[in-house]
Amino acid sequence: MMEERHVLEVSVLARGLPKLDVFFKTNPFVVVFKSEGGEGVWKEIGRTETIADEQDPRFIEKFLVAFTFLNIRSIGLRFDFFSRTSKNTDDLSAHYFMRTVQCQLAELVETIDLGMTLRLETRQN
Repeated sequence: MMEERHVLEVSVLARGLPKLDVFFKTNPFVVVFKSEGGEGVWKEIGRTETIADEQDPRFIEKFLVAFTFLNIRSIGLRFDFFSRTSKNTDDLSAHYFMRTVQCQLAELVETIDLGMTLRLETRQN
């Protein structure tokens, strides 16, 4: 018998993103990655829109993540926060990396009614 598939809709917001210079706030966007099976291989599943001059963005773009209850504990999600530069490109190296956060999909499902708060970290931490 086939395990029933479920889909979780994930939305992203942030509070207190750092200013990148004295004169301007950030122009944040988020790249969302998924890892399955504990292999540590991250695959991009989507990007949010860019919100100009905002340190507390609430992104409109939503992400659908499919799972079964058999594989839910082996699915990881990573959210990389960037600030868009004036360069009009999808190449992430052209934009300022700000912070990242990871979680297990199971953690999100367990807190589905309350939402989940995670602390952003730099890649060095």
